[in-house]
Amino acid sequence: MSLPKAVELINYHMPSSPSGVLYISDHGESLGEHGLFLHGMPKRLAPREQFTVPELLWLSGEFKETHTLDNDCLGGLAKSKILSQDNFSHTLLGLLSVSTGVYNEHLDALSDCYSAEHKIQMSSKRSIATDKQG
Repeated sequence: MSLPKAVELINYHMPSSPSGVLYISDHGESLGEHGLFLHGMPKRLAPREQFTVPELLWLSGEFKETHTLDNDCLGGLAKSKILSQDNFSHTLLGLLSVSTGVYNEHLDALSDCYSAEHKIQMSSKRSIATDKQG
């Protein structure tokens, strides 16, 4: 399914709900770069084309308002950040405000776009989660 079709379905079935689509490819491919035609090499041996993969993100206006994301900042991310699969889980945890000790703000691709209030909330949730685990 294409991203425009997914957005159309979301807007049709949940027109005023905070919603979004986050897509990431499972791996890249070597299509002749460096003389390689394959995929799935260990990261330490793989060329960048195999682990820097396409990512798409669409967020409804309601989601951006509810989660206090800066729209201008989001627009600049596509031009300024090179992401990998390492960013996916941390970005998803940040988007959903999930409290866990494994969340790393530096790997959250959107961390620069959250409001100060959201960052404080995530930080306090992380502290509580870490205290409960220890």
